[in-house]
Amino acid sequence: MWLAVVATLALLPRLSLVVSPRLLMEGHAVRLECRIARHPDNRWMELGVVDVTSSFRELEGTQSQVVYSLLLEHLGCGEWEAYCQLGTTRGQQRVREAVTVVGCVGGG
Repeated sequence: MWLAVVATLALLPRLSLVVSPRLLMEGHAVRLECRIARHPDNRWMELGVVDVTSSFRELEGTQSQVVYSLLLEHLGCGEWEAYCQLGTTRGQQRVREAVTVVGCVGGG
């Protein structure tokens, strides 16, 4: 069974998410950067913050960009989940990273 899981993961395009900074003060910007390895099965990607905003793009397999970025300048105080999701002809992959905004008046 483990061999089947490893073999399946090896077939999926590589996907990563970098959030910078992961801890920020209110009023400052955060950059999300999604890296997607070129692969003929790539069809679409979505980059965003759950319940806040997202950006959807269609991909053209091996002709697609490798890096997709999103700059958020007005993220409210609290704990947030940034994500990058990739849709392929074989299914979907999603990576997540936490984002924390602090320094708000009245808490946070």
